[in-house]
Amino acid sequence: MERFLLQKRFYEFSVSQVLMLSKCKKALALKLKGYNVNFKFEKLSYTGTLLHKVLNNFAKTVNQGLFNEFDTKNIEVESIIKNRLYEIFLKEIDKDKKSALDLVWKYLEDFSVLLSTLVEENDVSSKDTFIFSEKPFKYKLTDDIAIKGRFDVLLRVGDKVKIIDYKTGKDDFERDIFQISLYHEAVRNILGIEAEPHVIYFQDGKIMVETYTHEEIKITIEFIKELLTSFINEFESEEIRPPTKNREICKFCSMRNYSFCKFT
Repeated sequence: MERFLLQKRFYEFSVSQVLMLSKCKKALALKLKGYNVNFKFEKLSYTGTLLHKVLNNFAKTVNQGLFNEFDTKNIEVESIIKNRLYEIFLKEIDKDKKSALDLVWKYLEDFSVLLSTLVEENDVSSKDTFIFSEKPFKYKLTDDIAIKGRFDVLLRVGDKVKIIDYKTGKDDFERDIFQISLYHEAVRNILGIEAEPHVIYFQDGKIMVETYTHEEIKITIEFIKELLTSFINEFESEEIRPPTKNREICKFCSMRNYSFCKFT
């Protein structure tokens, strides 16, 4: 169970808890009380495990000096990146029996183009290129609320930072912008940089990219602050009603068969 801390009215939420709150506040209240609450939505066969493992291992090779043995001025950077990704991909395939390999490789190919473009366009040396995959973070959203989580992928090339979040499909705009906004706020608080947020997803056999403006991020963060503050007040007073505005959510919830958690 993810821990919920209360000390002098200071609360700590994980990103996943905030996303659960956006679906159903009663679900989060029950989870914080110790119930095993989760939403089981239909997903593609791709689980993300393989992609994250490959990117995490690739991040280590970059941060340890992937480009050091090459003259990036005289060689195609994309080839260096794609070849190393492929080497790691092949090593990890046998360890993952659930992921859709063609989909994962399409994501990796797209990632190689994105990273090589950043390196070449910004004309930076390899020592100024960093990749963070599955990197944990925690920051104060307000005076009495902290947010914690992990970045999917964080690219820093020179003084530019890109936040990348991979999805199997684009089917929940609200969830996506909530998550990417919390990541953006983490970068701003921890690194003091206004990052460029991207959600990359798979649709109709193609890799698609959704970007968000700083104004959209700002509005979303303010909404999340209000949402969390309201939830805390209701949670403390035991007045979590109604659980959700969308009855369709209930059929995906693990608590749907419990009489005390019916839609009221």
